[in-house]
Amino acid sequence: WGGEREAQGPGPPRAPGAMAVSSVEAARPAELFLPAYRPWFALYGLRLRRREEPSGPQGRVLALPDGILLHILGLCEPSGLACALCTCRGWSRLARTPQLWERACQGAWRASGLAGNAELCARRYDGDWFRMYRERPRVRTDGVYVSRNTYIRLGVVHWDVRNPVHLVAYYRYLRFFQDGTFAYKTTPTTVNKVARLLREKPRGKARAAGLTNGGDERVITGRYYLSKDKVYTSFMYEGSQNTEIRSQLRVRSKHPGANDRLDIKLLMSYNRTDQEYQDIMETPTEDDVVTEKYNKGMNTYVFIPWHRVDGHELNLPIEELDFYIPG
Repeated sequence: WGGEREAQGPGPPRAPGAMAVSSVEAARPAELFLPAYRPWFALYGLRLRRREEPSGPQGRVLALPDGILLHILGLCEPSGLACALCTCRGWSRLARTPQLWERACQGAWRASGLAGNAELCARRYDGDWFRMYRERPRVRTDGVYVSRNTYIRLGVVHWDVRNPVHLVAYYRYLRFFQDGTFAYKTTPTTVNKVARLLREKPRGKARAAGLTNGGDERVITGRYYLSKDKVYTSFMYEGSQNTEIRSQLRVRSKHPGANDRLDIKLLMSYNRTDQEYQDIMETPTEDDVVTEKYNKGMNTYVFIPWHRVDGHELNLPIEELDFYIPG
């Protein structure tokens, strides 16, 4: 018994016929219950230094009282408020102040009136102005809507060229203002060169005539009306006193609250028998002579904010952008 006891090693005697188990195999089940190595255990018990407050202009802005920051945010456009929402928790809390978005809603739907907007916000959006601004269709005034269109034009036949054709691109521009007017321009010039003509609203005699400047800088002004997700536009044809161009557009968004697409549902021109303005939503009657209904050049308008007009892909030449899908 003594020799067998030494072979077994310390511990209780093994039953007759049982197999011997090494110490390594005996310890393996215990490893399953031990915690895995975690590097951050080395930080336990250490005193870390407090992060220093940011210095410079950024630190001074963050140190301002909420009242001053709220006043600064009140001077921003709705797009600036949206950027403030993504800055930090403190700015996000301030940027959601109802008074800021109430002002944005009253400016976006000025035609509905103060009382009408307040009643609609309370009835449909539970008094949440921020939700109303995101969900209610609107036209944006912090940029320009661009419709890129192309067509094929036959070229001059030379002795070494057979059936020459040219792909021509031109653009329609719509710039909306909050007072119910808009600026319109059709030109082959890209948006980075046209934006400067559409930033400011035409005034004085040029506005009354519907034209500004001359030549390539000519801009036509008109009026529009927004009804739910439909936009009705109207302007007098240049050089005419009774030929009016009207269109019906539909506002949609690629993501919630964007309102960055305008689908052209109807584009038409007709001669009016009188010299008075009619209802912008009224369709021509039998007394009006419809000159033409357009079915070409009706690609969807894409919205471009002012800070992107220089780097947008619509500035690419026809050789690099022969076809564009607005989405």
